Amino acid sequence: MKKFTSLFLVMIFVMSSMAQTVDTLTTKKEDSTISKTSTDTSVFDEGIKQQQKERRLTRTVDTTIVDSSDNNTHVKIKGKDVIIIQNEDGTTRVNVSKEDNKKSVTLHVETDTDYIYDYYDSDTTRLRIGKKKFIIIDDGENNEISFENEGSEKGDGKFKGHFGGIDIGINNYFTSDFSTSLPLSEEYLNLNTGKSWGVNLNLFQQSISLIKNNVGIVTGIGFEFNNYSFENKQMVLSGDSTVLSYYTETQQNYEKNKLTTSFLTVPLILEFQIPVGEKNKPIYLSVGATGSVKLGSHVKLKDDSGNKEKRRDDYNLSPLRYGLTARIGYRGMNFFANYSLQPMFEKDKGPELYPFTIGISFLTF
Repeated sequence: MKKFTSLFLVMIFVMSSMAQTVDTLTTKKEDSTISKTSTDTSVFDEGIKQQQKERRLTRTVDTTIVDSSDNNTHVKIKGKDVIIIQNEDGTTRVNVSKEDNKKSVTLHVETDTDYIYDYYDSDTTRLRIGKKKFIIIDDGENNEISFENEGSEKGDGKFKGHFGGIDIGINNYFTSDFSTSLPLSEEYLNLNTGKSWGVNLNLFQQSISLIKNNVGIVTGIGFEFNNYSFENKQMVLSGDSTVLSYYTETQQNYEKNKLTTSFLTVPLILEFQIPVGEKNKPIYLSVGATGSVKLGSHVKLKDDSGNKEKRRDDYNLSPLRYGLTARIGYRGMNFFANYSLQPMFEKDKGPELYPFTIGISFLTF
């Protein structure tokens, strides 16, 4: 089995060298000549196909199999020795050295990794092992080694959405005709928009690819905490009536008067990504729907003496909410907008107002 594995690794080395010539490559053995072999490009992944297109060469490469045994395989490629050694502990060592001065470097990797030898420069040896790229440069005196994760600059080939993180925005609501100016009968709910903040903690995200890594569906779980700071601080909402009501406080002066709500939210978002720049980081645009369940609500009051009071009630708020969401951004920051298609208060139990939030997101999860 070890001998079969070693020979299979050698075949991958030889095939990746042969794939960059026009049709076939002439290979030589010390004791016998390996016949020309056509390469079935279907065994190569998308990255190798792209590499073939970018690096087409029209010369033959001498590849000599020096030795092959149960534990190691020795191959000469363009004047460099490549030795694959199977260890007893199940790992594999890849040793690359140059003929003239026997300088060498050893890579220690797992047995199930993917070895692909790439010749592009006579002084450079390139190996891709799994998702890591190793570049060995011979400057005449020393071997310089550098490596990088494949996809560290251009993505790992998997679709990853942009929902998880922290959203910070400003809350307000529309009337049924999309106006933020409330009718006279509802002016008691006018907001101090600058202090009506909302914070969303999107703690879980799941991404599903639809078209490669450019289009996909994003879902997850998040928590919404919305504050609606009232312009009229002496107006106090009442939770004692089947219809939302209020009264004006005359015994003390309030410095803070706000309604706070919390929801558990699950989104279903379609996201489009457009890679830009040298690092191919994407600009992303997403639109979708959200469904929410109310977890709690309360009114918080603070008077001019610093005394605070919380009054917990449902205030006839809709227990379920569904709406629309949209996001646009680049890398770790985006702008978002959430709009509820469900009125803020239950039907016939409060004004017909549709809450919305606009803000920025910091993607951390």
